[in-house]
Amino acid sequence: MRFPCLISLLVMPVWSQSPDWYAGVARVSAKDKSPGTGFVVAVRSGRAYIVTCAHVVEGDPKPSVAFRAAPEEPKAASVRHLQGGRMDGLALLVVDRPPVNVRALDAVPNDAVPGSAVAVAGYPVSLGAFSVLPASIVSIKGTELYLAPVTGEGFSGGPVMLNGRVAGVVFGRGEYGRAVPAAIVDVYLRGLEVRWGSDAAAGAGEPAPNAPRINPKDGLTYVWIPSGKFMMGCSPGDTECFDDVKPTREVTIPRGFWMAQTEVTQAAYQRVMGVNPSYFQGTNRPVEGVSWNEASDYCGKVGLRLPTEAEWEYAARAGNPNARYGEIGSIAWDYANSGKQTHEVKQKQPNAWGLYDMLGNVWEWTLDLYANSTDRVVRGGSWSSLNPPGVRVSDRYKYEPSRRGFTIGFRCAGELR
Repeated sequence: MRFPCLISLLVMPVWSQSPDWYAGVARVSAKDKSPGTGFVVAVRSGRAYIVTCAHVVEGDPKPSVAFRAAPEEPKAASVRHLQGGRMDGLALLVVDRPPVNVRALDAVPNDAVPGSAVAVAGYPVSLGAFSVLPASIVSIKGTELYLAPVTGEGFSGGPVMLNGRVAGVVFGRGEYGRAVPAAIVDVYLRGLEVRWGSDAAAGAGEPAPNAPRINPKDGLTYVWIPSGKFMMGCSPGDTECFDDVKPTREVTIPRGFWMAQTEVTQAAYQRVMGVNPSYFQGTNRPVEGVSWNEASDYCGKVGLRLPTEAEWEYAARAGNPNARYGEIGSIAWDYANSGKQTHEVKQKQPNAWGLYDMLGNVWEWTLDLYANSTDRVVRGGSWSSLNPPGVRVSDRYKYEPSRRGFTIGFRCAGELR
C-alpha cells in the first residue's frame, strides 16, 4: 500500500558533508514491498545487527540491506526476530560481513523532550535517495513520539537522531510523524541479548582480551580490553606512592572497550589532523606537543575518545596488581635509558593485553579532570620521568588542557566504529 508523501519539498537528498552517524543507516528492501529504512545497533565478529520496523520486512526472511556507508554493496540479511508482524512492531536483522566502515549508533533513551530538534534519516520513496529531514518532537504520549513535520513512505524503520544519537524509530501506521522512543527499542534489544551501540552482541560473548582490530581512520591497531574489576591506586606493598593515589579502592569497568595498542604516532596524527607538532620528529615516534583539546579532537575524528583514568589504569595493569607490569627497563623508556628523547613505539615489551608503552615514552592525556580543578589528568610517565617514583601504573599528574609539551602524548579508546 502506498501513502502520499507529505514532505517532498522539505526533504533534500544528502550528497556531501556526512556526519559519522550516517554510516549507521541502511536501506532495507523486502520482496513485494516498498523499501524502508533501518539502522545499525551493534557490530561484532563480522556481523552487523540492524533494527527496522516489522512491517518493512514481514513475509521475506532474506531482505536486502544497502548501507549508507557503502550503497554499492547491498547485502543479504537474515531476520533474526520479527515482533509479531504488527505495524508497530520491531524487527532485528543480521548481516554477515558488512562493509568495514559501517558503524553502530548509540541511543539517548532519556534525553528526548517536547521541543527537541531532531533529524530523521531515511530513504523516501518520492526521492529514491538517502535523505535527512530536520524536525522537532511535538509531544510524547505514553510510548510514542510525535514529530513535525511528518515523514513519508520509505522512512519507516529509520532513526530519529538527537545530537548524533538515536532518540527513536520512525513508524508509519496510517499516519506518518510517529516514532517509538529509544527506551522501548532498548528493552526490545535486551530481550534478544543484544547490547546497543557497544560493537558487541551480548549473547555471543566479548572478543578475547588482546584481540586486534585496525581502525581504517588512522591506520592504528586497537586491542580489546574486557570488562572487569580491579583495585585502583597504590599497589600492595608499594611504599613510594603519592597521596593522590590513596586509598586504594575497587573499581568496576562494566563494559569492554577498544584501546590503541600504541600511543598515537606522528604518522597517524599527520594522517588525521594534517599537521605534526612534535619536537622529536619520527614517523613511528609518539606524537607530542598536543594539548588535551587537540587530543580529544583527534580521538573524535577517528570515532573514539580519550580513556577515563580508571580505564587507563585498568588497561595498563592488565590483571597485574603490582606497581609495574614488568621489569622497568624491559617495558618503558624513562630518564635512565631514553637518552632524553622519545623512541619509536613498540620497542619495549607489551603488557598482558598487548598494550605497548603504557609506562614511559610520553605521558598520556586522559578524559578526567584532576580533583576540583580545570586541569586534566595524565598517566604513565614519560622519557623524562625518574624511576622511582614516576614510572608506575598508579602514578598520575595534572596539566592545564591547553598545555603542549614534548613529554605529553595520548592514545584513544572506546567503541571502535
